[in-house]
Amino acid sequence: MPSQFSGLMIGYSGLTAYQAAENTTANNIANVYTDGYSKQVVNQTAESALRTYTSYGMAGMGVSVNSIDQLRNGYLDMKYWANQADVGRYSVHELYTSQIENYFKESNTLHGFESVYSEDFYTALSELEKNPYSDTARIAFIGASKSLTEYFNTMSDNLTNLQKSINLEIKTQVERVNAIAEQISNINKQINSIEITGHTANELRDKRNLLIDELSEIVDVTVDEQDIINKSDPNHNLGIKYYRVSISNGCTLVDGYEYNPLECISRDHISNQTDAEGLYDIYWKKTGNRFLPTANNLSGSLKALLELRDGNNLEALVGKGATTSSSTVYYQGNDAVNYDSAKNTITVTDGISGSVFVGQVLGNLGFTYPYNVGDEATISVNGNNYKATLEEGFMKFDGTQIEYTIKLDTPLSSADAGNLVVSKGSDSSGTAGKAGDTEFTMVRYEDEGIDLQKVLEELDIPVSGIVTISGSQYNYDGFSVELTTDASGKPVLFNGKYQYKYTFENLKYLKSDGEYAAGLRTDVSENAPVYVGQNIDYQGIPYYQSQMSLWVRQFAATFNETELFGGDTAKSTYGYDANGSRMKDSYFNFAGADGLTNDFGEIDPADSYATKYRIYFDGDNAIRQTASGGVIDPEYADANNFLSYYNLTAGNFSVGEDIVQDCSIIATTTSEISNKDQSDNDLVVRLEQIKTDKNMMKFRGASSSEFLNKVLADMALNSNNARTFSANTTNIKNVISNQRLSISGVDEDEEALDLVKFQHAYELNSKVIQVMTEIYDRLILETGV
Repeated sequence: MPSQFSGLMIGYSGLTAYQAAENTTANNIANVYTDGYSKQVVNQTAESALRTYTSYGMAGMGVSVNSIDQLRNGYLDMKYWANQADVGRYSVHELYTSQIENYFKESNTLHGFESVYSEDFYTALSELEKNPYSDTARIAFIGASKSLTEYFNTMSDNLTNLQKSINLEIKTQVERVNAIAEQISNINKQINSIEITGHTANELRDKRNLLIDELSEIVDVTVDEQDIINKSDPNHNLGIKYYRVSISNGCTLVDGYEYNPLECISRDHISNQTDAEGLYDIYWKKTGNRFLPTANNLSGSLKALLELRDGNNLEALVGKGATTSSSTVYYQGNDAVNYDSAKNTITVTDGISGSVFVGQVLGNLGFTYPYNVGDEATISVNGNNYKATLEEGFMKFDGTQIEYTIKLDTPLSSADAGNLVVSKGSDSSGTAGKAGDTEFTMVRYEDEGIDLQKVLEELDIPVSGIVTISGSQYNYDGFSVELTTDASGKPVLFNGKYQYKYTFENLKYLKSDGEYAAGLRTDVSENAPVYVGQNIDYQGIPYYQSQMSLWVRQFAATFNETELFGGDTAKSTYGYDANGSRMKDSYFNFAGADGLTNDFGEIDPADSYATKYRIYFDGDNAIRQTASGGVIDPEYADANNFLSYYNLTAGNFSVGEDIVQDCSIIATTTSEISNKDQSDNDLVVRLEQIKTDKNMMKFRGASSSEFLNKVLADMALNSNNARTFSANTTNIKNVISNQRLSISGVDEDEEALDLVKFQHAYELNSKVIQVMTEIYDRLILETGV
């Protein structure tokens, strides 16, 4: 039978249980506005009953408090952390894309591209057309030109400064990740030191979860918590737990009581041509491995910052060093070639899939590029030669076929009409480097264009920097590009695309002893993957810098060529200035990193210049002259030797100093014999056409004056996406937060009711003890027990 005093013990157990409940409720109320606090409840069960060996069998022995637990839902936590990474990413996108957009927008009070270029520049040019010999008009035009160059210089500086600011923010974020990781590892140790005694460290767990909440906004986070079991006795739980935090596709950040810190290391090179110096790359401090939180399946504010700082819209240079080939395909007979005797034209249909352009086909017919309407070639049919002219300059493309029309000088004979042979070449070639080589040729396939200068203009890789070959990094100090051609000089195709070869010069790699060695490592293989920089699928600061530089290069080249040669591609026409002399200084140029002015004008190679690099033209070849007068004659499209406009960027775009110092040397006419009147303005009239004539200058399929529309369209799309996704993810965050609060949040009204409820239960248990005391008093005092 139970003890005579079991009633007192039962009442006492109730007192202690509801005192704990009241204290827990008081703690909840005290933390009603504490960030990260989870509501706590007393976990109580009935005390084990005693066997009484009576007819009723068992007698209850009161209540037992097992623990004080948090109310928390792990599934909602994981949902919150996953969404929080998106909240961090898109909120950062929204902040910075709006800032970039504001740089380019203009208003009545803020003059931008439209005002400087479409209005001021061409207004000044129009005045020069009216008064080609007026110094006032010439000086005003130079001033408008400088305003145009300064606009792009300022925009480039703004973006560069923003890139530097984002770079510092990246370092701050990395330091915060490290601080959180260190705190979590310390808290893990504190939690286990408490919970090994059988208690629950609720407040410390709340603190750790709050840190995970913060970390999940910076990087993707997954958490794994497991019981630690005695290895010698699997059924014995030691009462402590192993807690691991992983970030960005499973990289371990916190491993129990240890953490793996990240570090930011300044680059000793630039990845994109217009990058600021010293941008940070992120590494794991203990292993030295690169940390890249930019994969497509990842998110977080750190990824967003890297996208904004490094985003190049997947326009980094990527290719392979390889040797591949495929057979030539022939199309023969009227099924492929249709002859219209009435119009004396042949329409050729090629079954080529993918994106393909007219020059690809015409190159194999013998037309010399560039391929324009009116270009001529000779076609042989059964040994008979026909003079052919490109009549249709635009292709009809239905996804599998292209059509182009050629007009013959004489009709095909009846014998030839059914036997025309058209050859479409398809080949690629490249050479994988061998150990000891100091140059490496890679192959890249392009969808359009065979103008090597255009290919260079659209690149955004540094002239000297780092190229990665077979996973190993090499320094290079120059590169050139050429179109792959066959023995006759015609461009060849590979899978319906042009093939370009990029040669990286003077390769060096870092050996294990810390010294650099020339050439390639011995592990370079056929089909070696090659890339410069990192492809980031986002239109960040490098993308907008490259868009500005692309416009500047195209504009400067078009303007300079018109001034120097009247727009004559054969360079047999020249521009003449107010003195009746040929213009030899390019109107627009740039200052190089060495401080020397780079001029694209035509000069006598015997001349020597102490402060300039000059480029002159010898027949069809562009040749660069050094400051000391020496001549360099490299490949045509060599970015390292300035033979294209590749090193001309928005940041260094400028009007030639000679032009600024002497306005009379601006060319306004192609007439060598000057009339000294308004008629000497034919060049100015042609220069005015650059604004709208897409045959002279075309920027992304539009005229030069539509530059801002194209760039703002990109920005509008990015900023609208950022705002939309930021709003959506924030709404989802609020929903999940409310779901979490409905479980773990402290409700004041609910706690007030609990306080009254537990107080009443405490008073009832006090009454039990009072009654039991009276019973025992009567029993002991009056019965003499």
